[in-house]
Amino acid sequence: MNEPQKLDFLTAAKAIEQGKNLHEVAGLSRDFIRLLYATAVGQYESGQYIDALESLHQLTVLDARNADNWALLGNCLLRMGMFSEAVTAWRVALSAAPSFATAATVTRTAVALKNKEASAEG
Repeated sequence: MNEPQKLDFLTAAKAIEQGKNLHEVAGLSRDFIRLLYATAVGQYESGQYIDALESLHQLTVLDARNADNWALLGNCLLRMGMFSEAVTAWRVALSAAPSFATAATVTRTAVALKNKEASAEG
């Protein structure tokens, strides 16, 4: 297992440009990412949306290409009444891994918000 290391902004930006996830560059294990996701799911399911939001923000930075992180972030934002932000998170999830369920959710919510661009994308 790699030893976790500090990342400076330039190293992080270069890693992202190269298509790498920050957790890989920082030497964080997949088990750590799974644990952080499980924590976020538990917080979400128990109605601790602010705590879940914090965990999900960490996940979306560390593992930015994982659609599940973005979809759960969208669900959390929806529960908090942050509808436009939820649509944005779901759109990122949709671009990371297209799925009918996510597209339907984006479309339904975007139509309710009268967001034509997001509706068309969904």
